Amino acid sequence: MPAPLLALCQYVENKLKPTNKTITVHMPEEMFGTDHDTWLLSEDILQFASKVEIGATVIAVYMSSIKMYNSHTRKQSSRKSPIWKNLQGTPRQPTNVECGYYVMRFMRDIIHDPALAFEKKFGKKKEPVVYTQEDIDEVRLEWAEFLTKQLQNNN
Repeated sequence: MPAPLLALCQYVENKLKPTNKTITVHMPEEMFGTDHDTWLLSEDILQFASKVEIGATVIAVYMSSIKMYNSHTRKQSSRKSPIWKNLQGTPRQPTNVECGYYVMRFMRDIIHDPALAFEKKFGKKKEPVVYTQEDIDEVRLEWAEFLTKQLQNNN
């Protein structure tokens, strides 16, 4: 388990669970159309750390971290109409449990690929790609680091 995620779990066990507190994450209007806060429960964090099925709030928090990454790198989103393509080699999770982690990793692959080469990477393959545990742990680490910064800002 990545060290920041382990530290986050210890924080949850020692501080959040005993007091039934949540972690507040601000969602700017550009994310979902309204300026609002969302809350992560202790269970959300522990489920994410345990690599079991995760909920939409965990994914939304990761989307917020991507939004912050884009604003720090001055990467602006273009509001052009999307061109939909069926990419045969798009990563597919082996079971139902990995779905949220795969969504987060695929979002990361797209955002961190300025040349949009993921079409070449996934479009020509006959068999779907399977992410490695290292690929998934990279997303888990980023999520934990983002959430740790949120905690520091809230205190």
